[in-house]
Amino acid sequence: MDSSPPYLSILGVFALLSVLAVGGGAAVLPETKALTVTHFHWLADDEFRDIYGLGQLSPGPNMLMVIAIGYWVAGYPGAALAFLGPVVN
Repeated sequence: MDSSPPYLSILGVFALLSVLAVGGGAAVLPETKALTVTHFHWLADDEFRDIYGLGQLSPGPNMLMVIAIGYWVAGYPGAALAFLGPVVN
């Protein structure tokens, strides 16, 4: 098993989600959970719920929770890549 941080996967997941987010961030919430919890196993179910709750509590767009997911997966580089994912489209 490769233990290196999944930088390209983080960038790819959040770039893809930004393309799919035509109806806003809430429109891709189920797909976000499917990719981060079920497919890549970056988060557990309760961790995803907690990060989503944090996104709801913080000011600004609640989909800034992707930064927290990126940070959880790969630290500061992961947070930066998750934030920049929509930019590379």
